[in-house]
Amino acid sequence: MGERWIAEAEQLTPSGAPGTMSGVGPARAICHATVSRPGSFDAMHRVLTDKQGEPHLLYDWATDRLGQYFPLDRSARALKRGARDVSCNKVGTVCIQIEFCAMPDGFTRYWTPGPNLRALMRAIASWGITPQFVARANTSAGDNVRQTWETYLATGGWWGHCHVPENDHWDPGPIDQAAFFAAAGITTQEDENMPLTTADVDAIWDKTMDGETMGNRLYFAHRRAQAAVDDLRQVRAELAVLAAKVDALTASPVSGTVTVTGGTLTVGT
Repeated sequence: MGERWIAEAEQLTPSGAPGTMSGVGPARAICHATVSRPGSFDAMHRVLTDKQGEPHLLYDWATDRLGQYFPLDRSARALKRGARDVSCNKVGTVCIQIEFCAMPDGFTRYWTPGPNLRALMRAIASWGITPQFVARANTSAGDNVRQTWETYLATGGWWGHCHVPENDHWDPGPIDQAAFFAAAGITTQEDENMPLTTADVDAIWDKTMDGETMGNRLYFAHRRAQAAVDDLRQVRAELAVLAAKVDALTASPVSGTVTVTGGTLTVGT
């Protein structure tokens, strides 16, 4: 089980109550924008509690202030419920919702993330939530594509409010994913190009499988592959010789009679 309460967050009192998660589908996090400028933490706390639309977490880019309304393994109230049997707020093992005090105009352009953002991201990662948005491949606002209900049920990771079915909001707006996750000290798919160290290579080379090191397995696999290549060259050479003979016969056809006697082929002109 991941973190339920973030130690670094101040506990906020909600006006609404959390619910029990459905457990249907994997863990996910939902990114919202409050449509207010950074520094609006107190004002947005009043707005969210007045309408009983609290998320799990409220975070302010201007001050690095972090507050928590509900335990992360319970459902929050920031999504529209939808018309299905299961509320959109309750899909997944967890559905962690964060309201960022920001305008939906690319908040990674003007943010000032701090240690509380890293605490927020640490808690989310503790639930096995992949640091990748489900439908946001780059920073274009055109990536705000609402997903199907089937995709929502089946897919974990990070979601924008704009991606959640049966909801009509388009926040959080364009996000620089690499900057967003890097600010939290989380590695993403873009870090796959980092070079391996000598220690990394040695550890991989010496790792055993069925009693044989990976180095030896690679060496003998190379030897077998080279032998197969050599055999293929020989077969190709032999086929070339046979093809030449066939071509020669085709170019100079034999005329006359053919007689087979006692298994002997005789060609007469």
